[in-house]
Amino acid sequence: MYDYENALWTAVSGLGDRDTIAAIVGSIVVLSAGIDSIPAQWLLQREDPASSPFFK
Repeated sequence: MYDYENALWTAVSGLGDRDTIAAIVGSIVVLSAGIDSIPAQWLLQREDPASSPFFK
């Protein structure tokens, strides 16, 4: 099983454009491991997608 949190920490531990790298790695891992692989606390602390002007 993939470890979403570990994958993101590994991704941002390097140098470079960390937010873009984390977005790419997070997207790939969540597609492989599923939404349940995201730590529950992280989901609670995210911005509400429904409040985004880009949410339909």
